[in-house]
Amino acid sequence: MSLIKSGGSADMYLDLTLKRAGKVKGETVAAGHQNDIAVTGFNWGVGAAGDAVAGQSTGRRSYRQLTITKGLDSASTALMSAVATNDEVRSAKLSVRKAGGEQQDFFSITLEKARVATYDIDVDHDGNPVERITLSFQKVAVEYRTQSATGQLGGSCTFTDDLT
Repeated sequence: MSLIKSGGSADMYLDLTLKRAGKVKGETVAAGHQNDIAVTGFNWGVGAAGDAVAGQSTGRRSYRQLTITKGLDSASTALMSAVATNDEVRSAKLSVRKAGGEQQDFFSITLEKARVATYDIDVDHDGNPVERITLSFQKVAVEYRTQSATGQLGGSCTFTDDLT
């Protein structure tokens, strides 16, 4: 999956709960996502080694860690602590919804048996702090829900995998 950035046609939120520390509280006030972490972008994917000549898969699937990009907020120090203490992520759900109007989540990635593997902070070209965290995981579930032109949610398409 390529990097998707918020501020355009989608709003994104991360609902993250740690085993010992509990819910990591962000500053969002959006309906259905109160106290979630506002996400500005993410990157994730899966691949399988293959034989270029035969065109067949030769190896086991390989998942990239889920990379979340976000601004500095009340969740920042809790995320640093999660890395430092190796606190298990009980659940992490990244939700994407179309911006404006009747907002409904149409895409989600849910991770279980996960860890906050890295935390990085830098400053963008406008002088704003930008954080990147990566989440490693053992279980993943992806859901996409179709939407009509009027915004009504339709059926869902799902994918799940358990690496344990």
